Amino acid sequence: MALAAPDVPCHGGRLDCLRIWRSMGEQAILVALPRPGDTTTMPRGSAEFVDAATDAGECVYVAGMGAALVPRWGYAGGPGERSQMLTWELHDCEPVPVHRLDSLSLREIDTTLRLELSAAIADLEALHAHPWAGRGLRELADARMGAETGGTLGLPDGLPPRALRSIALASTLATVADLGLEQLPDAPSLAVTAARADRLRRLQAVADTSLADATCVAAMSMAGWRSRIND
Repeated sequence: MALAAPDVPCHGGRLDCLRIWRSMGEQAILVALPRPGDTTTMPRGSAEFVDAATDAGECVYVAGMGAALVPRWGYAGGPGERSQMLTWELHDCEPVPVHRLDSLSLREIDTTLRLELSAAIADLEALHAHPWAGRGLRELADARMGAETGGTLGLPDGLPPRALRSIALASTLATVADLGLEQLPDAPSLAVTAARADRLRRLQAVADTSLADATCVAAMSMAGWRSRIND
């Protein structure tokens, strides 16, 4: 958990459950990136769990037991000594069916991402909207990702190369969409602004879903659930 947020000095909450889950046979922790109106990547659970995960925009879970951790950001320390703190809240949820996880495919994830990117570029060009004018799209995304993650994405060693490429592509496209949404005031009209925002949110949603799915495939591969990663 600390590797995922190396710049946060304080971590707390129910991290003891990681040891408990492992002792009970769980070998992989999977990830979901829910968003308002789209919770398809996360396990089913109570309204409290869904609301907490959607508000955070992320959660991690174990598929067999039906349990999840949701991050909550806050601060620790007194006046003048406050530091950011990341607390993990434990929630019950339903186990995730094996067939749902087995259906995840890196080939399909990559195809979906590339088709979505091509469609987004065509739609934005048709709007005569260029949210990254003056600088290369990839350079902007790389600069943002490097600043936020130290250039590493916070990933462990030993990831299968195919999974790593899928994760990197999805992360890049999600960052690109974020950058475009931040630059909406530069659009030439309100109509173009609204249309561009809608298109970028669609790209953002596909990228986030693909990022969660690719990360789950990587985790399952490292846990030995899959003998082939080039599917």
